Amino acid sequence: MATCKACHEEIRDDATVCKHCGHKEKVDANSVGIYIGVILSVISLATIAFSTAVKLFESKNADIVGQVLSFENDKLDLSLSNRGKSSAVI
Repeated sequence: MATCKACHEEIRDDATVCKHCGHKEKVDANSVGIYIGVILSVISLATIAFSTAVKLFESKNADIVGQVLSFENDKLDLSLSNRGKSSAVI
């Protein structure tokens, strides 16, 4: 049992209001800190999980684009570029 800080009567340990005088007991600062820590941890883990999931499901294909620059006397000038998110072998 705890003691009310206002009327000094005995109250339950988990009481937030004294049943004798109505005085509001303060919430333990350690409990508030623990709740804030848990909430921030959950938000951080959710952010990491979301960014990992996006990377896993993101398209990683090669996107090869070719352009004929010139074709003269059996000589072909060709330009190739990869605009994709994965390397390509030509």
